[in-house]
Amino acid sequence: MVKTQTLRKINGVFVPVIDETEEALEMPEEQIQTLKQQLAESDYKAIKYAEGWYSAEEYAPIKAQRQALRYKINELERENEQR
Repeated sequence: MVKTQTLRKINGVFVPVIDETEEALEMPEEQIQTLKQQLAESDYKAIKYAEGWYSAEEYAPIKAQRQALRYKINELERENEQR
């Protein structure tokens, strides 16, 4: 599986997004699990923001990246249901 990291503009903030080759698309369940793991790895940052340890400005790129991960997870789950 080949992964490349690109920057995408989400809500006015550029965030790193991992793109995977066509080969990875053959295993959507595996890709979904990988994305969910990436999302879980930033949970502590969301908690720190909720507790006031991060300002809104500091948390904005983290929030955008988490939104991008959730979007991709939802997209893959919809595609998986249609198969």
